[in-house]
Amino acid sequence: MKSKIYFILFISPLFTWANTKGARTIPCDEKKSHEVRIPQSKVTVLNFPVKPKEIVPGDNVFDFKHIKNDLAIKALNSVARTNVFVYLDNRRCAFTLVTVHQSGDELVLVRDEKDNTVEVRFRE
Repeated sequence: MKSKIYFILFISPLFTWANTKGARTIPCDEKKSHEVRIPQSKVTVLNFPVKPKEIVPGDNVFDFKHIKNDLAIKALNSVARTNVFVYLDNRRCAFTLVTVHQSGDELVLVRDEKDNTVEVRFRE
């Protein structure tokens, strides 16, 4: 019985590592624009905690496809660069999109730091 427990404990972190390999996490920030590197001839997916309501790009140099909580982005030319604002339920996320020839982002997890905080109220 102990060998099965050790086996599960050993294999479980490997599954977690495999599912997040290649994914980068950036915060949803309306005051600071975060750079997202779009690989040339490939698609980058931004995954949000909720379904985006509206997407407002600066220039039309990227193609956007909205699928559930994901935003798929593909560069329309090899030197594309622009900003984009993504509106969620009650917040706005700012990004700078840049086309790169190698080592771009394939999956970006966009998270809000406020989601990780818990409000605790004390009674006196």
